[in-house]
Amino acid sequence: MYQELQQHFDCTYAQINPGYSRLSKLMSNINRKLLKRPGHFFFFSNKRLKAIQAAFEAITAPYDLVFFKGITPWVLCEPKTPYAAYCDVGFQQFFENTFAYKDFSHSDIQRILSLEKQWLSNAAAVFFESRWGLQQTAKTFEKIHNFKPVGRGGSIPLPVMDVYKGDLNLLVIANDFYQKGGDYSYQAMKALEPKYPSLKLQIIGGAPPPNLLDDPVVIYHGRLSKEDPTERQKMVDLMSQSFVLMHMTREDTNPLVITEAGYYGCPTISIDRFAIPELVRHEETGFLCKSYDIQEISDYLQRALCDTKGYQQMRARTFAYNQREFSWEAIGKSVADHLKTLLT
Repeated sequence: MYQELQQHFDCTYAQINPGYSRLSKLMSNINRKLLKRPGHFFFFSNKRLKAIQAAFEAITAPYDLVFFKGITPWVLCEPKTPYAAYCDVGFQQFFENTFAYKDFSHSDIQRILSLEKQWLSNAAAVFFESRWGLQQTAKTFEKIHNFKPVGRGGSIPLPVMDVYKGDLNLLVIANDFYQKGGDYSYQAMKALEPKYPSLKLQIIGGAPPPNLLDDPVVIYHGRLSKEDPTERQKMVDLMSQSFVLMHMTREDTNPLVITEAGYYGCPTISIDRFAIPELVRHEETGFLCKSYDIQEISDYLQRALCDTKGYQQMRARTFAYNQREFSWEAIGKSVADHLKTLLT
């Protein structure tokens, strides 16, 4: 986003990310996991939020508007000019996706939510990566007028054409194999393996269970970093040569992997939850399952496998849709146009 805003404004980038108290983290974990008492959310403790505030106030360069990435870290920052933010979801949705209320102090969670609500209400604009993220945050705060969905682009180069050669690779990209439904994807593949013996499950990210690694149709590539040119190219090659991306995720917001695979024409089979329906157009750029039922997942996979012409048309739509709707150039222009109205 910063690079796109540079095309429209004279921008200065400041990175603020103070550390957190490891003792506070340890005590919170002891309370939650050993003593079964509510913990505190140490990452957004008052101490750390005040450290962020102090670092922000130390910035002396003149500016007409402040643009924040994210929401919650900045809730004590009070710019003297209008400010805007760009985020996926607010704190409550992030918390509910990852944690359980019973494990944390109610007053501590309410402290964070109260600070966030006040900060958001004073913002000139809050841009969201998805309509779903906006709606979830608006429900928390009973709708705030300054919210605007703009989308989110990928962090890999956009190809000029689809170069898929026909291999039946099912791709899973997940830091946590189980959380992102890798087990469902594996079971769906195995259900079709007798009819389609050339199917392969290609995995990037967190390791699957040992019994899957022993299966010759499972190929694990480890964690690949986009910062490393060789590893980034390997990831791109896998995306461009995969039949479908399998993303039967249990917990998510606005998964970037769907967009990035889509840049290369790779359709997605996923779940009809979170912001995923904004990323996958059902039966046009992939399939959205109503449940985690293996039969439903494998049925959609078989539909793609047995309809060669329909599948090629789906790849063409996927390629065009993702490059059109989720390019940083278009998103940056949308944000910049709105910011310009705040400065006039």
